[in-house]
Amino acid sequence: MVTRTTTHHSRLGKRYVLVGGPGFGKTTIIKALRKRGFLGLEEASRIVFREEKLKGNSKIWKDKEALVIKITYKQIEMERVVPRNTDVFFERTFIDFLAYCEVKNIKPPQVLLEQAKLVRVDKVFLIEPLFNIEYHHPFHDFEEALAIHHATIKYYGMYDYELIKVPEMPVDKRVTLILNYVYKD
Repeated sequence: MVTRTTTHHSRLGKRYVLVGGPGFGKTTIIKALRKRGFLGLEEASRIVFREEKLKGNSKIWKDKEALVIKITYKQIEMERVVPRNTDVFFERTFIDFLAYCEVKNIKPPQVLLEQAKLVRVDKVFLIEPLFNIEYHHPFHDFEEALAIHHATIKYYGMYDYELIKVPEMPVDKRVTLILNYVYKD
């Protein structure tokens, strides 16, 4: 059990990110962290897809380069609105988008390359695949999800991050593991 000895707000907020392949449990963990009172932001791509759907743009997938640029700018917007004195959990960062570009054979836009170098986080939690459930994702099959997962590991290593592995286990245990690392700060 995690005992809370600090508040969610400090002089300079900590930036945490959950990374890993699509459909591996990041969104579920973010929702569980929110229930415990933490600020957890949904993935920028999910917001872009929802906004484009509301505009009636069903062809967003056709131009993958334009899609990556839209997602990058949405992430920039999300980074800017979080007060600097607030701890926050992100679901993916710019580095994840580079991994996606590699798997999908998309040339990363310059703005993405710049942001990946510029924006740093305090801890990176690698959400490991869920092998004991039937995999369902609207955009990726399990093989592609694993390819994105492995590319994500590679890219975070290239940017000198230590990945904290969060193994397959019930959500509450995953959240407890993450918070144990957070409270060490």
